[in-house]
Amino acid sequence: EATAILQQSSDTLDAYEPSLNKDIRTDILMIIAAKLKVLYDQQLLALREHYGRRYENVLDTAENKEEWTLEAQRVTEAFRTAGLNSIPKQCQEGQELVDADFGYVVALQGLIADMMEATSSRDGLEPYEDEADDEPAPRVAKWYEKLAARAAVLGINYLQGWMTYQAIQRAAAERDKNMPKFPLF
Repeated sequence: EATAILQQSSDTLDAYEPSLNKDIRTDILMIIAAKLKVLYDQQLLALREHYGRRYENVLDTAENKEEWTLEAQRVTEAFRTAGLNSIPKQCQEGQELVDADFGYVVALQGLIADMMEATSSRDGLEPYEDEADDEPAPRVAKWYEKLAARAAVLGINYLQGWMTYQAIQRAAAERDKNMPKFPLF
Protein backbone atom coordinates (compact mmCIF):
# COMPACT_ATOMS: atom_id res chain seq x y z
CA GLU A 1 0.00 0.00 0.00
CA ALA A 2 1.42 3.36 -1.03
CA THR A 3 0.34 5.10 2.17
CA ALA A 4 2.25 2.57 4.28
CA ILE A 5 5.35 2.84 2.09
CA LEU A 6 5.39 6.63 2.33
CA GLN A 7 4.72 6.53 6.08
CA GLN A 8 7.49 4.01 6.66
CA SER A 9 9.88 6.08 4.55
CA SER A 10 8.96 9.20 6.50
CA ASP A 11 9.42 7.41 9.84
CA THR A 12 12.76 5.99 8.71
CA LEU A 13 14.00 9.42 7.66
CA ASP A 14 12.89 10.86 11.00
CA ALA A 15 14.55 8.03 12.95
CA TYR A 16 17.90 7.93 11.16
CA GLU A 17 18.25 11.56 10.12
CA PRO A 18 16.40 13.70 12.68
CA SER A 19 18.48 16.76 11.75
CA LEU A 20 17.55 16.48 8.06
CA ASN A 21 16.35 19.72 6.49
CA LYS A 22 12.57 19.69 5.93
CA ASP A 23 12.94 20.63 2.24
CA ILE A 24 15.39 17.79 1.61
CA ARG A 25 13.13 15.37 3.50
CA THR A 26 10.16 16.48 1.39
CA ASP A 27 12.21 16.11 -1.80
CA ILE A 28 13.17 12.55 -0.86
CA LEU A 29 9.54 11.68 -0.12
CA MET A 30 8.48 13.30 -3.42
CA ILE A 31 10.92 11.04 -5.29
CA ILE A 32 9.42 8.00 -3.58
CA ALA A 33 5.90 9.29 -4.34
CA ALA A 34 6.84 9.76 -8.00
CA LYS A 35 7.88 6.10 -8.18
CA LEU A 36 4.60 5.10 -6.53
CA LYS A 37 2.70 7.25 -9.05
CA VAL A 38 3.44 4.67 -11.75
CA LEU A 39 1.73 2.00 -9.65
CA TYR A 40 -1.14 4.37 -8.94
CA ASP A 41 -1.65 4.96 -12.67
CA GLN A 42 -1.69 1.20 -13.29
CA GLN A 43 -4.25 0.79 -10.52
CA LEU A 44 -6.44 3.49 -12.09
CA LEU A 45 -6.29 1.70 -15.43
CA ALA A 46 -7.31 -1.55 -13.75
CA LEU A 47 -10.16 0.24 -11.98
CA ARG A 48 -11.27 1.83 -15.24
CA GLU A 49 -11.31 -1.55 -16.96
CA HIS A 50 -13.16 -3.18 -14.04
CA TYR A 51 -15.87 -0.55 -13.84
CA GLY A 52 -16.16 -0.40 -17.63
CA ARG A 53 -16.82 -4.14 -17.76
CA ARG A 54 -19.30 -3.83 -14.92
CA TYR A 55 -21.20 -1.17 -16.86
CA GLU A 56 -21.14 -3.19 -20.08
CA ASN A 57 -22.54 -6.21 -18.22
CA VAL A 58 -25.47 -4.10 -17.08
CA LEU A 59 -25.96 -2.84 -20.63
CA ASP A 60 -26.19 -6.44 -21.82
CA THR A 61 -28.61 -7.57 -19.12
CA ALA A 62 -30.71 -4.49 -18.37
CA GLU A 63 -34.34 -4.38 -19.42
CA ASN A 64 -34.62 -0.62 -20.02
CA LYS A 65 -32.51 2.48 -20.46
CA GLU A 66 -33.34 3.84 -17.00
CA GLU A 67 -31.29 1.01 -15.53
CA TRP A 68 -28.42 2.11 -17.76
CA THR A 69 -28.61 5.62 -16.35
CA LEU A 70 -28.72 4.41 -12.75
CA GLU A 71 -25.79 2.06 -13.31
CA ALA A 72 -23.79 4.82 -15.02
CA GLN A 73 -24.25 6.97 -11.91
CA ARG A 74 -23.30 4.08 -9.62
CA VAL A 75 -20.23 3.20 -11.68
CA THR A 76 -18.92 6.77 -11.86
CA GLU A 77 -19.46 7.29 -8.14
CA ALA A 78 -17.81 3.96 -7.29
CA PHE A 79 -14.86 4.80 -9.54
CA ARG A 80 -14.55 8.26 -7.96
CA THR A 81 -14.56 6.72 -4.48
CA ALA A 82 -12.02 4.05 -5.45
CA GLY A 83 -9.82 6.67 -7.10
CA LEU A 84 -9.89 8.88 -4.00
CA ASN A 85 -9.17 5.94 -1.71
CA SER A 86 -6.22 4.94 -3.90
CA ILE A 87 -4.43 8.24 -3.37
CA PRO A 88 -1.86 7.91 -0.56
CA LYS A 89 -2.89 9.96 2.48
CA GLN A 90 0.35 11.96 2.37
CA CYS A 91 -0.48 13.07 -1.20
CA GLN A 92 -4.07 14.19 -0.57
CA GLU A 93 -5.19 17.82 -0.29
CA GLY A 94 -3.74 19.60 2.73
CA GLN A 95 -0.88 17.14 3.23
CA GLU A 96 2.86 17.64 2.78
CA LEU A 97 3.15 15.82 -0.59
CA VAL A 98 0.12 17.38 -2.29
CA ASP A 99 2.25 18.31 -5.32
CA ALA A 100 2.88 14.63 -6.16
CA ASP A 101 0.21 14.82 -8.91
CA PHE A 102 -1.99 11.95 -7.81
CA GLY A 103 -5.32 12.43 -9.53
CA TYR A 104 -8.07 10.28 -10.98
CA VAL A 105 -9.96 12.85 -13.07
CA VAL A 106 -8.37 11.97 -16.42
CA ALA A 107 -9.06 8.26 -15.89
CA LEU A 108 -12.64 9.10 -14.85
CA GLN A 109 -13.12 11.12 -18.02
CA GLY A 110 -11.83 8.16 -20.03
CA LEU A 111 -14.23 5.82 -18.23
CA ILE A 112 -17.15 8.13 -18.94
CA ALA A 113 -16.15 8.36 -22.61
CA ASP A 114 -15.94 4.54 -22.79
CA MET A 115 -19.35 4.24 -21.13
CA MET A 116 -20.87 6.72 -23.56
CA GLU A 117 -19.42 4.82 -26.50
CA ALA A 118 -20.69 1.49 -25.15
CA THR A 119 -24.14 2.97 -24.55
CA SER A 120 -24.37 4.46 -28.02
CA SER A 121 -23.22 1.22 -29.66
CA ARG A 122 -25.86 -0.77 -27.73
CA ASP A 123 -28.49 1.84 -28.51
CA GLY A 124 -27.73 1.83 -32.24
CA LEU A 125 -26.64 5.45 -32.25
CA GLU A 126 -23.49 6.94 -33.68
CA PRO A 127 -20.70 6.99 -31.09
CA TYR A 128 -20.65 10.18 -29.07
CA GLU A 129 -18.11 12.73 -30.23
CA ASP A 130 -17.70 16.13 -28.70
CA GLU A 131 -17.44 18.48 -31.67
CA ALA A 132 -16.49 21.37 -29.43
CA ASP A 133 -13.26 19.60 -28.57
CA ASP A 134 -10.48 20.02 -31.11
CA GLU A 135 -8.21 17.70 -29.18
CA PRO A 136 -6.85 14.57 -30.85
CA ALA A 137 -8.91 11.40 -30.59
CA PRO A 138 -8.57 9.54 -27.29
CA ARG A 139 -6.21 6.59 -27.05
CA VAL A 140 -7.34 3.11 -27.87
CA ALA A 141 -8.87 1.26 -24.91
CA LYS A 142 -6.31 -0.32 -22.62
CA TRP A 143 -7.75 -3.83 -23.04
CA TYR A 144 -7.33 -3.50 -26.81
CA GLU A 145 -3.70 -2.46 -26.42
CA LYS A 146 -3.08 -5.46 -24.15
CA LEU A 147 -4.77 -7.78 -26.61
CA ALA A 148 -2.74 -6.39 -29.51
CA ALA A 149 0.49 -6.74 -27.51
CA ARG A 150 -0.31 -10.35 -26.63
CA ALA A 151 -1.18 -11.10 -30.26
CA ALA A 152 2.13 -9.58 -31.35
CA VAL A 153 4.02 -11.70 -28.81
CA LEU A 154 2.17 -14.79 -29.97
CA GLY A 155 2.98 -13.98 -33.60
CA ILE A 156 6.66 -13.44 -32.82
CA ASN A 157 6.78 -16.72 -30.86
CA TYR A 158 5.15 -18.54 -33.79
CA LEU A 159 7.66 -17.03 -36.23
CA GLN A 160 10.60 -17.98 -33.99
CA GLY A 161 9.27 -21.52 -33.63
CA TRP A 162 8.81 -21.85 -37.38
CA MET A 163 12.33 -20.56 -38.04
CA THR A 164 13.73 -22.99 -35.44
CA TYR A 165 11.82 -25.87 -37.03
CA GLN A 166 13.23 -24.94 -40.46
CA ALA A 167 16.76 -24.82 -39.02
CA ILE A 168 16.30 -28.26 -37.45
CA GLN A 169 15.06 -29.67 -40.77
CA ARG A 170 18.06 -28.19 -42.61
CA ALA A 171 20.46 -29.63 -40.03
CA ALA A 172 18.78 -33.05 -40.31
CA ALA A 173 18.99 -32.97 -44.11
CA GLU A 174 22.70 -32.02 -43.92
CA ARG A 175 23.32 -34.83 -41.43
CA ASP A 176 21.47 -37.32 -43.67
CA LYS A 177 23.61 -36.23 -46.60
CA ASN A 178 26.82 -36.91 -44.68
CA MET A 179 25.60 -40.05 -42.96
CA PRO A 180 22.51 -41.86 -44.28
CA LYS A 181 19.83 -43.14 -41.90
CA PHE A 182 20.55 -46.78 -42.80
CA PRO A 183 24.12 -47.99 -43.21
CA LEU A 184 24.92 -49.06 -46.76
CA PHE A 185 27.45 -51.84 -45.98
